[in-house]
Amino acid sequence: MLGLRSRSDFSKMSELFLVSFVTLFFEILFIRWIPSSIQIVAYFTNIILISAFLGLGIGCLLAEHKSNLMNFFPLGMLGYVTLAFLFHDVEINAAFLQTEHLLGFYDGKVNFLLVVLIVFIVNTMLFVPPGQKLGRCLKDFKPLAAYSVNILGSILGTAVFSYLSYRMMEPVYWFLLGLSLTMWFYRSSVKLLTLQVFISALILLVVHPLGKGTFWSPYYKIDMQPIISQRLQKVIGYEIAANNMFHQNAFNLSEESVRESPGLNRYKDIYEFPYKLFHPQDVLILGAGSGNDASAALRMGSQTVHAVEIDPFIAGLGKRLHPEKPYRSDRVRVVVDDARSFIKKTDRKFDLITFGYLDSHKVLSQFSSVRLDNFIYTKESFLDIQDRLAPGGVLSLTYYVFKEWVASKLYVALKEVFKDDLRVFRASTYVDNDTAIFLAGPGVRGMGPVDAPNFKEYDGFDKGAQAIRDDWPYLYLMNRGVPFHYILIIFFVLVVSVVGVFCFKSLSIKDFNTHFFFLGSGFMLLETTSITRFALLFGSTWIVNSAVIISILIMILFATLFVEKSKNINIRWMYALLMFSLFLNWLLNPEIFLAFDRHLGIIISSCLLSLPILFAGIIFASSFRASRNVPSDYACNLLGSIIGGCCEYFSMLTGFRFLFVLAMMMYYLSYRGLSRRRG
Repeated sequence: MLGLRSRSDFSKMSELFLVSFVTLFFEILFIRWIPSSIQIVAYFTNIILISAFLGLGIGCLLAEHKSNLMNFFPLGMLGYVTLAFLFHDVEINAAFLQTEHLLGFYDGKVNFLLVVLIVFIVNTMLFVPPGQKLGRCLKDFKPLAAYSVNILGSILGTAVFSYLSYRMMEPVYWFLLGLSLTMWFYRSSVKLLTLQVFISALILLVVHPLGKGTFWSPYYKIDMQPIISQRLQKVIGYEIAANNMFHQNAFNLSEESVRESPGLNRYKDIYEFPYKLFHPQDVLILGAGSGNDASAALRMGSQTVHAVEIDPFIAGLGKRLHPEKPYRSDRVRVVVDDARSFIKKTDRKFDLITFGYLDSHKVLSQFSSVRLDNFIYTKESFLDIQDRLAPGGVLSLTYYVFKEWVASKLYVALKEVFKDDLRVFRASTYVDNDTAIFLAGPGVRGMGPVDAPNFKEYDGFDKGAQAIRDDWPYLYLMNRGVPFHYILIIFFVLVVSVVGVFCFKSLSIKDFNTHFFFLGSGFMLLETTSITRFALLFGSTWIVNSAVIISILIMILFATLFVEKSKNINIRWMYALLMFSLFLNWLLNPEIFLAFDRHLGIIISSCLLSLPILFAGIIFASSFRASRNVPSDYACNLLGSIIGGCCEYFSMLTGFRFLFVLAMMMYYLSYRGLSRRRG
């Protein structure tokens, strides 16, 4: 298929493979690294992905340009990491962000929109040089052969970065690997190679201080420091920060410690509150963190504790450093998994299922604006939890209430599931009464007055609030709709994209291929919905996300190989099958198949989600095989992905199912574009 005839062809194919690897490797690297340095970007992660596509698209359009822009790639990266260094401690003003009220950016001097826009522009410029290199490499071979190598390089780039995440290696090693591979492109000139090595060394010098004294889990940059009692001059716990924001504390709340440090009593009361009303023997903790909840269960006499924590590094910290050493107890089983996934997989019934302070401040993936913890608070999640409660069992959900409307949404979702078996208590002696404890389940039924001086029963929630569902999992969005700040960002993204593209004379109106453009838009939407639904099937862990992305790339490669072996493909039939498979995904919730048999249901659901990807891949490969201007058509496809990435925000208004309808519209427009070009 590759048709290599000489050493020169092999060298060119190797360069195509390498630039594909490096491009996707750095794409994921910056999606991971930039939000850890510039916190505000953590809530707009897909702008890094969108800007990378824009840069790659512009670069492909410049494939014929005489200048070799790849020579400026390390220099551009040095500027980018220096920008991250300068913005690392800048105070951001984001006071009016109604959806991200937990950000903690309120009184800063720099407007969040300016920061996000600067990151978008700089990230775009960084990916122009590898885009140009990619465009030049694509021209050297038949379209499908070149595209196959491009996909293979992308698969390996994703896999290697996933391995580095698995090993919890620091960013300096990410950059070292990526930059070392990039040096291959400068091998023809000793002077140029020496200069690039020097610039790469400067990059590593800038990156290293940003990660100095920190640890890297697959999800976060982790910082921790001891909490020292000023009176006792003694360590009473540890404060853990994730991506420079407070994440959790690991406290010693034993009787002896609380007697020595009475200020800890407020935390002890909250953790032990459910155990003073009930006496559970078998406890499940979702979002167990570093071990405070497990310690409370052990202190209160529970015999079996399952502690589920999604982050392996946080769980490891709890085992090594928590003052009470709960994870070393024979009564505790630590499970590193997504909470929702564990609930679906286990057949065990629990006397008490308790939610820790679940608030991840982390989005599900680079393709989505959904936060990592959102799916655990949906009505469907509470229904799953209801099935895992033993007779007389109780669900305890502790939540730090920053906004009353967030607590109201939790209340309504629990009320719809548990009906009258629901009571809520608010801390009565602490600042702003900001802690709410929701108790639900059959064990609450008939429960009399609660004698707890530090808590009072509360029923002042907005009963008309909207319960979040799997289709609309936006806990931190007050109402359905795209918030104004997202609209602003989408507007600026589109303006910068249009200006950036049409500043280059390489792309004329005649060369602009609407067929490939809307194929890119449709596939971006398809990828977003697929990753979100696969997360519901298998969990929201980083392993699942990496596996899904690699699986999508493998499916595209399979579709490409299928097209290469097939002489005649009826494109109309492929579009018909694509539309039908998209309609089925819109109509059917994959989780309904799990009700009959979990293993068979997962297979059926996975096939249902994979079919549109397969047919979309066949359509793209068939069209790409007939391309007369490979760099330009590939650029149009990448630029179309920008529109698809922006359209993802419509899910805040319509829910995720509607994205299948949007994808159908995009693919219909791509079909019309193909018909016009053939006509």
